[in-house]
Amino acid sequence: MATGLGTLLAAVWAMSLGQSAVAGIFGIFSGFWLSYAALILGLTHGWYAIPAADTAATIELFLLAWLLVIVLLTLAPCGCRLLSPWCLH
Repeated sequence: MATGLGTLLAAVWAMSLGQSAVAGIFGIFSGFWLSYAALILGLTHGWYAIPAADTAATIELFLLAWLLVIVLLTLAPCGCRLLSPWCLH
């Protein structure tokens, strides 16, 4: 939770300095850490009604989804040739 708040603070600070790319990167990482904290808190306190046996699979799926997001955001600036199935032009 503290990591998410720290990176969110860094994103706001970078945006106030006009560093939009840095702010975007810190914003994405703060989104990850804050959502991960919400997931772990929710799983440990039973907020999501997920059985204890499925907790590991839930965390794995969450991390896999974020891995996919980060990989796609990393490859996107390389151009549409790498992402040809998703390229619209």
